[in-house]
Amino acid sequence: NDVEVNVDSVKNNDLKIAESTTTPKEDKAVVSKVELVEQNAQLKKAKVKLTFSKAITLENEAQASLKLTLTKKGTQETKVVDLVLNQDKTSATTKDLVEFTTDVYQVSKLTLNDVEVNVDSVKNNDLKIA
Repeated sequence: NDVEVNVDSVKNNDLKIAESTTTPKEDKAVVSKVELVEQNAQLKKAKVKLTFSKAITLENEAQASLKLTLTKKGTQETKVVDLVLNQDKTSATTKDLVEFTTDVYQVSKLTLNDVEVNVDSVKNNDLKIA
């Protein structure tokens, strides 16, 4: 039952595995809101909470380093705080209470895994202890 078939028509075709066309994920976030939560007026401390317009995407799901830079209004004085991403990735809050020595701070920068995130939508929001 050995039958020889003519394969001349496909002999020179290269066989190769098609490459995946999925676009690589990248770290991406769009900030829609910033607010102070868990405020303690006597200690002048509060947690800073950022809300994203949709769940953030991460290149590496296991790694989400969020650093928020706050600037004391009218000065160059800044403080950098670490944020913890919530389970559904729609918001992030500082792990600990942040001390607000003066009345007003503003968001000046946010980095997600060392990639700067656009925070223009919340840059002019005043953060102050009520």
